Amino acid sequence: MTYHLSFCGCGLMVIYQVGVVECFITHGGRFLSRVDKLAGASAGALVAVAMATKLKEFHIMKDLSYKMAAGIRQREIGIFTQKSNIMLSVEQHLREFLPEDAHQVATGKLFTSLSELSRHNKPRLKNILISEYESNDFLIQCLLASCHIPGYAGTTKPLHIRGKSYIDGGFTDNLPVFPTGRTITVSPFSGHQDISPTDRSVLGLRVRTVNQDFQFNLRNLHRGVRALVPTNKTGLERIYEQGWGDAVRFLKKEGLFDQ
Repeated sequence: MTYHLSFCGCGLMVIYQVGVVECFITHGGRFLSRVDKLAGASAGALVAVAMATKLKEFHIMKDLSYKMAAGIRQREIGIFTQKSNIMLSVEQHLREFLPEDAHQVATGKLFTSLSELSRHNKPRLKNILISEYESNDFLIQCLLASCHIPGYAGTTKPLHIRGKSYIDGGFTDNLPVFPTGRTITVSPFSGHQDISPTDRSVLGLRVRTVNQDFQFNLRNLHRGVRALVPTNKTGLERIYEQGWGDAVRFLKKEGLFDQ
């Protein structure tokens, strides 16, 4: 069976997905050998591009996640201000981290979810999945657009690529699924994803939006806050370890756990 991996947009909860991938690297060699395509929205796209281009050095993603969270916590004015542009830091890390041939490696392998903003008659959004990258600059532009939430961390304006306007891919498809093969979905929010936290809920209420299922409970609400406002390093470590543990359970369930 051919597998694909899809990582949802989750802001600073991305450390969960980093834990999942590092578990795959350590205990899921047989699984990774069968993974064909990677997809991601917003922060999930950053995990996907790191897998596609720098899997042997993926451990760097953990340190980058900690640095990003620490940088946001240290900002006195807060994140909802033009004086606090997180995207500049993300761009710097991408330019330092990605290899020179990243665009070539990612083409046909990495599918990045973006939301295209059309202003004909009335503003509307439609989802775009980009999988062909002519240069590293274009690849980075797509990744930044996929992560761009207007009003969060800098500017209220959309990002422009080739004359079109884009915002965060999570607004239209937060968890892309491929039409063929089996897409393994990864999310730090409890719900009907292949790899996600399992919460006990008395009410059992679920919400499905932008192609993702969420369990309606206080824990998920707390995770939503942590996606925008980071916890401390100890809290990030716990989220990372939960991602690792949930990945272990998935691999054992599939019979693909390597000692």
